[in-house]
Amino acid sequence: MALHLLGGCADQAGKSEAINQQTQGSDAVANSGAIPVKILRTADGFQLLRGGKPYFIKGAGGLEGFSKIRAIGGNSVRLWTTDYAQILLDSAHAQGLTVLLGLWLVPEKEGLDYYDKKVVKKQRLALREEILRYRNHPALLAWDVGNELEQGANNPDVFDAINEVAQMVHELDPNHPAISTFIQPGVVKWMGNRCKDLDLVAFNSYGNIASLSTYLREINWPKPYIITEFGTQGYWEVKETAWGAALEKTSTQKSQEIAKYYQVGIEQQRGQCLGSYVFYWGNRQEGTPTWFSLFTPTGERTEVVDQLQNLWRGDWPANRAPQVKSISLDNRIGKDNVRLLPGQSYPAVIAAQDYENDSLRVVWELRAESRWREDRKTMQVRDEAIAGAVAEPNKFSATMVAPTKPGPYRLYATIYDGQGGAATANVPFYVQKPEASIPQ
Repeated sequence: MALHLLGGCADQAGKSEAINQQTQGSDAVANSGAIPVKILRTADGFQLLRGGKPYFIKGAGGLEGFSKIRAIGGNSVRLWTTDYAQILLDSAHAQGLTVLLGLWLVPEKEGLDYYDKKVVKKQRLALREEILRYRNHPALLAWDVGNELEQGANNPDVFDAINEVAQMVHELDPNHPAISTFIQPGVVKWMGNRCKDLDLVAFNSYGNIASLSTYLREINWPKPYIITEFGTQGYWEVKETAWGAALEKTSTQKSQEIAKYYQVGIEQQRGQCLGSYVFYWGNRQEGTPTWFSLFTPTGERTEVVDQLQNLWRGDWPANRAPQVKSISLDNRIGKDNVRLLPGQSYPAVIAAQDYENDSLRVVWELRAESRWREDRKTMQVRDEAIAGAVAEPNKFSATMVAPTKPGPYRLYATIYDGQGGAATANVPFYVQKPEASIPQ
């Protein structure tokens, strides 16, 4: 499963911000001089040095809200491509953040033939111009050559293409390391010596983050690594309903899970792991509208953001986001395989609390289930909420009218504290006619 922003796929808010400020791109800043970044071997493993000082990455992957990253103790941002790189580099630099800047290589599964050396060379030469354009920006931390290129790749020449770009980085920019991001730990054995010019490797790692470090030790992996995406378990890693709807955790459960993953898979691996980037810094539809989103569409932060502040800075915000304990529909929860009849009314209840006893407001929404199994692109398509589906809302309870059209749906609840915090939860269900059976 590839978890990446497609080349050129900035979210609309990020695009609008970048376009509005494009004419304000600061060439003076970009040309003011690079800050050298090196990897040092120590008695305890490896250490990243920036400007000669130790630098452990506490980062987030996203296109906006850079001031919020800095405010909670973060120091870096990951960009998957060089789209709008000038304004985004400048924005990060203004907040004192560094940037892991992606050099996008088209995956084989998306149509690039890595046997065609002319096409591969053309792609590499285009990236050469990007390296020359941004190599001296003071916010630049490292170059990330491709994202999850092993996914769906049948041609080992893809690793040669990665290595050729890494060689080019070293030729043109001696001040910044070249890395490449993968999702399958076993790739370090598959590629053999084909990527020997990478300074380190990176992994997008979710539910397997704890076992990743164990695996790398078992095979005596000699180089350091970073985690370029981590977060709650992915929708491909969790239990599902009978009809294939992934069971999403509440924002409170995600906060607890991420704390565990960070301590075991990142903090305790210092010396080999040089830092990490949480996914996703913003609001993003993937699997569901809330699965990886650390913020609501209107900018309220979830409990995960508060947890990151505690992990990065060692303290909690003065006013914490609300907690959600549970959500039920027809007195059942998601793992109960909730099956409803078309047009019938059912009770929905959410249990939540707030540390400061702020007055909480609940917004209920009903949406069709994202059909990511059938078409990968639909993971990133957000269906509109079904109007009039939730009636008689009374703070923590409501009445939901099941759609008349059979099929999979999901009821969402968002709890707002009025102080910039929010909590999220949902329950999937299937509408079926009395004589129908759930597809297996």
